[in-house]
Amino acid sequence: MNYPREKPIEYQQQYEAIDAPERIFSLLKHVIGNETSLKIVPDNGDELFQTSLQTIDYDRKLLSLKKIAYTFGHLMVIDSKTLTVYTQRDGAEVSFTTYLKRYSDKNGGIYEIRFPEQVKYRQRRMSHRVHLSFAMNITAEFYGDKGQKFQGHLRDISNDGMRLQFSSVNPMEFREKSLIKNCLISLPNREPMNCNLQIQHKHGHVRNTGCTIGASFYQMSIEQKKEIQKFIAGLERRLLREVRI
Repeated sequence: MNYPREKPIEYQQQYEAIDAPERIFSLLKHVIGNETSLKIVPDNGDELFQTSLQTIDYDRKLLSLKKIAYTFGHLMVIDSKTLTVYTQRDGAEVSFTTYLKRYSDKNGGIYEIRFPEQVKYRQRRMSHRVHLSFAMNITAEFYGDKGQKFQGHLRDISNDGMRLQFSSVNPMEFREKSLIKNCLISLPNREPMNCNLQIQHKHGHVRNTGCTIGASFYQMSIEQKKEIQKFIAGLERRLLREVRI
């Protein structure tokens, strides 16, 4: 049966690069003291670790962040040369890359990082994104142009697209804007769903051969779109129950 097709939707929204120190300070000062204000990605991994912004020393161009409660995450941070930091402002993502100047045990543990020279202020996404853990083991499989099989883990998903992480794949295997045909997504407690994707961005992982790609759904049928919406709604209910426990 043939279904009406929809145009692909850009998965990654445009961002504004801000390098004026006064504007950067204005973007960051509102999250000071918020316990869930920041997330950090060390350069020797690709996991997000939650922390909070404690102070901004504008004159010395330093930020102080609270020690990560998760020991493994803390060790990864202090072993890193650079850090990527994420927060939000009015529903839009703010991110920047900096480096750890020093770690101190005072006040329960503080990271001092350099005030960013530039931040990326990303526009609000068209669709809400739901983050997925490795423990959920949701995979997507497809074949490349040369017949090679790829299998990745879903790290987030929205009505518009998804982010896939591969443990042992060179990012050169994927071309931006290229199509992935007949991608098979294994959803929990549901029949696998077949869809087409268009790669919007990619990046390699530090210190290993893995990579992550962001892709938009391409020419989704109405039934496929409904299936994704049902899955996202069920996933959010599950996550909400876990928070309440």
